Amino acid sequence: MRRAYERAGFVVQRFEYPSQLGRTDGGAQPKPELAHRPGAILFRKIDPDGGRVALELLYLVGETSTGGVDREALAIALRERA
Repeated sequence: MRRAYERAGFVVQRFEYPSQLGRTDGGAQPKPELAHRPGAILFRKIDPDGGRVALELLYLVGETSTGGVDREALAIALRERA
């Protein structure tokens, strides 16, 4: 997804992966309050002609092969989007 945005002329402005934050045990487990939060990448594109700035927000929701999509993180992302 990131490469597709970059090919369209966007650059990464900011990103956050909550499940990677607050790890206290050398990276094995995130803090419980962050475990089911969606991540996000904010992309920015500046129109070379008019100087307008376009922003796109991409939500990142975890998924496992045995458990499927992280339903709690997906629900949060959809609520924020609405």
